[in-house]
Amino acid sequence: MSKTRKYTIGISGHRKLANPEYVRQEIRSFLIDQKKKHPNLIANSPIAEGADTLFAEEAVKLDIPLQSILPFPLADYQTTFSTEKAVEKLYELHGLAESTSFILNAKPKDKAKRRQAYLECGKAVVDQS
Repeated sequence: MSKTRKYTIGISGHRKLANPEYVRQEIRSFLIDQKKKHPNLIANSPIAEGADTLFAEEAVKLDIPLQSILPFPLADYQTTFSTEKAVEKLYELHGLAESTSFILNAKPKDKAKRRQAYLECGKAVVDQS
């Protein structure tokens, strides 16, 4: 019996988007195309505000399993979001993710260490995609 290969696509995008609906449409079109080519597609996102959230939302809508890699736990991560609506979306998508991993166990107080956690998060998304 042969194993079916899974394909993972990850994202690391901007928070502030000039035209979020255009970005959403492009992400959706790309995911539809990739799902046709790779039925065992997995989406990998840090669920940050902006492009990462749009990617995660569209993956979920298309029944593509979502994995999330976060720089630190939700309680700490949410403090980096700009609105309550964005925080609600983070928790919603986190609840829909099939798996979640964290780079650090807590948000560092040191700004340089936080930047490093974000960098490591991005690297993890790339490594797993």
